[in-house]
Amino acid sequence: MTRIRKLIALSQRVEISPAYGERRDALDQRWTAFLSACGYDALPMPNAGAAIGSWLEAIVPDGLIFTGGNDLAALGGAAPERDATEESALAWAVSHDLPVVGICRGMQFLAHRSGGILKQIEGHAGTRHPVSGDVPDRIVNSYHRWAVTEVGEPWRILARALDGSIEAIKRDDRAHLGLMWHPERESPFLAADMEVMRHHLGANT
Repeated sequence: MTRIRKLIALSQRVEISPAYGERRDALDQRWTAFLSACGYDALPMPNAGAAIGSWLEAIVPDGLIFTGGNDLAALGGAAPERDATEESALAWAVSHDLPVVGICRGMQFLAHRSGGILKQIEGHAGTRHPVSGDVPDRIVNSYHRWAVTEVGEPWRILARALDGSIEAIKRDDRAHLGLMWHPERESPFLAADMEVMRHHLGANT
């Protein structure tokens, strides 16, 4: 069956429920609404580690989004299965030449694995602040306590906050983009964020 709209697979945070003895995959419902507003269908990826490649091969999405939540395991996070899932999903996306977007933790993941430096930062959790650079100057939301302060090759810095921390990055050799702000958390959704997604993930055909 031919798809009417592109299908975007999204990574999920791991939530631990001691009362039930469960490790749960979770995704903010606003992601489905945001991607629908952009013209896409959303599909949450299970945190399946290396097995996610087989899952993606069966689904064959049109792009991937690595979402926010959970610190990276390398920074003391308690969800190593998520890191393993995103590593395998990224490898699959590269092998299939698919666009990838990293949001907040997702950008941290993309930057860290290519040699970028992350440091703890104050004043970026639960606030709004301006960003500027190779993007139109704007005010963005902010929900992180780890900032990307340096990126490795071949990432290019698109935007910084006033304190110099990096807020947006892009690879020109691949369709990979990272944003530290959360487009799904704006109400209403912002036209600028939707345009970024449509430009990067591609229009429906």
